[in-house]
Amino acid sequence: METKLDWVAGQAESMVESAERNIALFAGKLTDNPAYSMAWADSVFSSAADLELGKQILKLIEVFKTKDLADNDIVAHLRTTIQDQINCSARRAANKSTSMSSNYMDDCRMAANAKVIEWLQVPVE
Repeated sequence: METKLDWVAGQAESMVESAERNIALFAGKLTDNPAYSMAWADSVFSSAADLELGKQILKLIEVFKTKDLADNDIVAHLRTTIQDQINCSARRAANKSTSMSSNYMDDCRMAANAKVIEWLQVPVE
C-alpha cells in the first residue's frame, strides 16, 4: 500500500521531471528565437519554481529519513517547512524588487508552495 509520504515523493519526482522537460524545451526555443521566447517565458518561471521546490522536497525527505522519523512525521515536517516558506513570501510581498522578473519568480515560488500544501492535505487511500 502506498503511504502518504510515497505519494508526496512521487508527486515531487513528477514535478521535477515535468519542470526539467519544460525548461529544456524553452532552452531550445530560446536559441532559435530569443526575443519571441522571452516574450512568452511565463511558463518557464513556473517550471523553474517547480524544479527548485521539487528538488527541495526530495532532499528534505532524504534527510528526514536518515533521522528515522515516521512517515507521518516527515509529512508534518514538510507541511511546516512549506507553510513557513509561504509565510515568509507573504511577509516580503510589500517589499518588491525593482526587477519585474525577480518579483514574478517570487510569485511563482509562492504558487509552487501553495500547490504542494494542497498535496499535503490530500488524503491517500
